[in-house]
Amino acid sequence: MKRDKILAVSNTTVAIILVVALAAMANWLGYRHWVRGDWTGSKIYSLSDKTKNVLTSVKGEVRAVVFMTPATPLFAETRELLNRYTSANSHIKVEFIDPE
Repeated sequence: MKRDKILAVSNTTVAIILVVALAAMANWLGYRHWVRGDWTGSKIYSLSDKTKNVLTSVKGEVRAVVFMTPATPLFAETRELLNRYTSANSHIKVEFIDPE
């Protein structure tokens, strides 16, 4: 009886350790190899093919300076769009400056 209890506790401990290790590995892989998906029907959060072509043709550094307060109604959308540009091409640099 005692041996069965020790075996059950050991099995449970090993199972918990394995689940935690798998979760940590999945988290690490997700952090290192993230993919952004656009699940909307009209693909409103995706760059168009024409935009992607333009972005891939940029060979020199392009610097965009945005003067906008975080309270501006379109701040989040602007930042998200420019983040997509910088993700598509590492030559594009964006800087946000709060004019206030």
